[in-house]
Amino acid sequence: MAKLLPSTRAFGHVPLAGEVLSNQKERVLVPHEHNKDTADHLLSLENRFDTLLGEVFGLDQWLESVDGQHSEMQVQRVERQREDAVDQLRSIHTQLEVLRKELE
Repeated sequence: MAKLLPSTRAFGHVPLAGEVLSNQKERVLVPHEHNKDTADHLLSLENRFDTLLGEVFGLDQWLESVDGQHSEMQVQRVERQREDAVDQLRSIHTQLEVLRKELE
């Protein structure tokens, strides 16, 4: 008799129908097609949020390491870039809250 391999679903590799796995490995129930689109948008925003957060962290590190070797204009440009990223993070955070409420 041939030995059957266990289902990959049993090991959590394949989401069940009507579910989406987020970055945090939480299962979000998706009962309707509209909610599936909402969940996909939620995952996309979470990825963008994580990317921006990493950018802000990198900019903060750069700003903390400046020891007069860069011009004031360079520092101001990076500070503006950081402020823009933080504004985007706030906006995405608000969008994420709205989308999560839609999925409840």
